[in-house]
Amino acid sequence: MTPARRGRIAPYVMTIVAVLVSAVVATFVFGKDYRSVSASKKYFHRHAFVPSFDPITDALVGYAPSAMSTNPGLPSDKVRTIEIFPHKLVLLAGGAPVRTIALAKPISTLKAMAERIDDPAWIAATGRTVTAKTAIIAQPGAFVRIGRPDTTELVLRSTPGVFLGSVGARIAIDGVAVHGTDRATPEISKNSRMDLGRPFVVAYSHSRLDIRDSSFRDLGRDWNASYGVSWSLGSTGSVTGSTFERNFIGVYTDHAHDLLVKHNVFRHNTLYGVDPHSYSVRMDIEDNLAESNGRHGIIFSDHVTDGLVRNNTTRDNDLNGIMMDASSTGNRIVGNLSEANRGDGIVLASSPHNLISGNRILDNRIGIQARGPREDVTLSGNELAGNAMASQGLHVPAGNAVHGNGGQWKPATVKAIWVAAVPILLLLLLLTMVSQRKHNRPKAFQEVLA
Repeated sequence: MTPARRGRIAPYVMTIVAVLVSAVVATFVFGKDYRSVSASKKYFHRHAFVPSFDPITDALVGYAPSAMSTNPGLPSDKVRTIEIFPHKLVLLAGGAPVRTIALAKPISTLKAMAERIDDPAWIAATGRTVTAKTAIIAQPGAFVRIGRPDTTELVLRSTPGVFLGSVGARIAIDGVAVHGTDRATPEISKNSRMDLGRPFVVAYSHSRLDIRDSSFRDLGRDWNASYGVSWSLGSTGSVTGSTFERNFIGVYTDHAHDLLVKHNVFRHNTLYGVDPHSYSVRMDIEDNLAESNGRHGIIFSDHVTDGLVRNNTTRDNDLNGIMMDASSTGNRIVGNLSEANRGDGIVLASSPHNLISGNRILDNRIGIQARGPREDVTLSGNELAGNAMASQGLHVPAGNAVHGNGGQWKPATVKAIWVAAVPILLLLLLLTMVSQRKHNRPKAFQEVLA
């Protein structure tokens, strides 16, 4: 090729290269979502573990609710308890009986029990409101019903040692507003002792607790089995159509089994909405709303196995929407909506062997995150969209819809860049050609004259 010909071609080549390089640069700058993924760590104060009795033991022997098992101190007359047996009521002060009421037949309702005791210093019934100023413990064989039409409100005084509990017994709560009297919700952001005066509800030692169409608020504290409403040590039951607000934890389990949690609302609880814990099995968590809780919406932690988390909505929680933690395996997370949580949508923390299917995971920090052992995790039919990052620590295979997340290409933008590059290139080539002709015309004219 002659130098003259190379000189004529060079501007066209330079134009093509310039447009292509500009399009490539624009593709990487504007065609990919580079949202930053901030750390999900938050200040989180919990009490250090101390060896302590369960709240049932504390109440029955008269210990303060903060007693340590290594040095419990002396029983106090200020710790008072009503024990419900099938054929008697026993009133304890400091662990010692102060009154026994024989029953010709079992008491069937809490209001009837209050009327039989007839001492408002312990428990009072006014209209359809029952107010308890002591611990109430249903003992083996007892069945206590709290509900419509005779009771629509249960007030648990926010003083140390007040709670509703059972040991090998059954409690049914139906259509009742259950609440403490102190609305100062504990804060996990403060390095201070939680209020030991907040009351709670606990089904203990192979009890059954069934809740329907009720509300629970201003309950629970950061202490052994006193978190809000709990099922512990072989207990079971159900909670449906109910609301849990401003509690330390909404629903908590420990070594429980076959608990149904369905059609409930958990919001503004200090720590978690739903917290199956410590070797609980076959938890059925369905059709609930867990929003605006202080940490996670729903968390399984410490060998919680063979459970179902289905069709729940977890949103606007201060950390994660749904979490499997500490060897919580064999669980199915199916058909949930996890959106706009400040942490991640679904998290597996050292919890392999779980199924995550058909969930919509939208606008979180990370859509799905896994850390620690993560073998045999099945992901199928999920939608991950609008998250700062689609996934971390786990490959999302084909069969899941992944779009609009940080770190992903934006197909529409990329297409627009390259569609625009074509007419720009043609225009520049045309201008180059016109420029070349103008530049070469005088020279050709001179050659003709010569």
